Amino acid sequence: MKRLSSIFVFLTMSITAFCTISFAQINIGIRGGLNISNINEDLSGTETYNFEDATLIETLNQSSRTTFNFGGFIEYWFNQKFALQINALYNQKGFAIDGNVNGTIIDQGTAIDITIDVEETIELSYLSFPLLAKASFGESNFRPYILAGPELGFLLSATDHAKVTSEAESQGVRVGPYTEEVDEDIIEFLDSFEFAIDFGGGLSYKFGNISVFADFIYSLGLTTISTERFLEDEELKNRVIMVNLGLMYTVR
Repeated sequence: MKRLSSIFVFLTMSITAFCTISFAQINIGIRGGLNISNINEDLSGTETYNFEDATLIETLNQSSRTTFNFGGFIEYWFNQKFALQINALYNQKGFAIDGNVNGTIIDQGTAIDITIDVEETIELSYLSFPLLAKASFGESNFRPYILAGPELGFLLSATDHAKVTSEAESQGVRVGPYTEEVDEDIIEFLDSFEFAIDFGGGLSYKFGNISVFADFIYSLGLTTISTERFLEDEELKNRVIMVNLGLMYTVR
């Protein structure tokens, strides 16, 4: 903790010192857009289980989750080409899985065919603080730029949303389907802190003191989101593509 405090004091003093540079342009702005989120591990696959002398086949398919982010930022330009951008974002992440279990069980000598379909979404919400170095190119009002830097994330909520549909058939008689939806709070099973590296690029257009921009950022999670009590055999890390639009104003 003492070491982290020293780093924070150093960064604060450094930023304050840079503010004395004559160029000293400061922008404030808002941004928001789509997140296409997933994890580093592929949980898709097929497994076979034995259940009371019956064989059950489980098939899982993993997919990304389309969510959103929004928030604000401040930029400090050291010169016309290079800036430091500090963001504060409400940032949704997670992933989705759909699958099914099929098989035949024997109950008192009667064969029963069962089918269970599952749609499951892990919904994660973070308060994220990307600290990005920004390099801009060109001299016109249209200016492309690139971004890169670390992201600190603090978990706000975590929900496992599951929709389960089941049915059974025996001797031509079908029972179901029955559908149940369940939301489970899993925040206690996940790490409350995330560290990631972000990088990407975009294009801005300036008219007067106002600029509009569009960019994309790829966020590569470096710390695991899971603990020993949640998918303990997997080291799950977030992967997010952010596609954003935004508006910023030059303060000075």
